[in-house]
Amino acid sequence: MLSGAFHDALFINRKAPSAMIFVPCRDGLSHNEAEYVEPGHCVAGARMLLASTLEATRHTG
Repeated sequence: MLSGAFHDALFINRKAPSAMIFVPCRDGLSHNEAEYVEPGHCVAGARMLLASTLEATRHTG
């Protein structure tokens, strides 16, 4: 999924490939004080980050 969001990935991508992991927020509200993510969704996002990191390291030597 492409994102037009202005995140650190925008700047990192100038030097190396980058990606973002999205998790669903209650009522679709993000970047706000009222943002809430279910703990299970946080765990799923963390697991994806771990799996992606491990996969990337397998390809770098």
